[in-house]
Amino acid sequence: MKTITIILIVLFAFVSIFFGVILIKIVLNAKETTPAVIIDTSSVQSTSESIVEEKGAETAPGTLSENIEKIEIYLDGNKENGIFLGNAGIGLPSSDASLIYGEDFANFGFALKNQEKKFIFEPATPHSLYIYLFIPAYGWEYIKKEFTVPGDPVTSESIGMSLDSISDNEIITQDRLKEVRVSGWAADLGVGENTGINKVEVFLDGPRNFGKLLGQAQYGLERTDVGDAYGNANYNLSGYSLNFDANEFEQGSSHKLYVYAYSPKGTHQYLTRNFIIEGSSKESNSIISADVNIGLESIEIKGWAINKNFIEKGIPRSLNIEYVVKKI
Repeated sequence: MKTITIILIVLFAFVSIFFGVILIKIVLNAKETTPAVIIDTSSVQSTSESIVEEKGAETAPGTLSENIEKIEIYLDGNKENGIFLGNAGIGLPSSDASLIYGEDFANFGFALKNQEKKFIFEPATPHSLYIYLFIPAYGWEYIKKEFTVPGDPVTSESIGMSLDSISDNEIITQDRLKEVRVSGWAADLGVGENTGINKVEVFLDGPRNFGKLLGQAQYGLERTDVGDAYGNANYNLSGYSLNFDANEFEQGSSHKLYVYAYSPKGTHQYLTRNFIIEGSSKESNSIISADVNIGLESIEIKGWAINKNFIEKGIPRSLNIEYVVKKI
């Protein structure tokens, strides 16, 4: 009996030790897998609260701005041949644009006042402005605006002349572009003993001292029809001729020729002729209006320019601001 009692006590002790070890392991594992929780009340926000963040917008990949970002103005010629007057200020107030298209277009004006270059404009001479604007979505485009300097002509009324090879607003076909002929006659009808002319020059898109000089024409060619018409054989050699290459001109573009005849007396006369290059010109994506103010030695241009798409579809909201809603 005593032996059995001892055995039972030993078994009970063994079982107690076994289950005690298991219990200790469970407690230790529970401490290792349960992280400590620290609550910082200063950093807690409700998960249902939204924050609206305003930030600068970037142009979406593959899209370009349709805003007019730059305006350049040239006198009596395009970018290649004209006189660069400068970059116009843009985004200026324009009551005319606002009156025509509404208050949303009140700040689509531009202006440029020449302050560096000094020009001496001959009274009554025609000139042209090439107004270029840049829209990233479309690239560069321009309009041509003609104007005439106020005043009375200072040309000689006794000099007669013609330009026979090109009619006004004639379309120059592709097969003629390599050699466009400018020819006619010129004579000082106040002089009887000779033609009274010693030089003929041809300019493109602007008068002398402004337009591009195409060259001095060959003068003294036979024109017996002129001598017969005026009853003076001394005018039989009053013809002139010059050829120029027009291959570089854009299709559908319009140009103006200025032909000057000079006398040894220091007087001159000129005539103009418009011509158009065969082909279709690129359709403009904008509407531009400009006024020119000519001073004694200055020129000032004011106007407005609008993307046609804005007129048809409305002005888009500013691309400078983007609103992003974030959930916290």
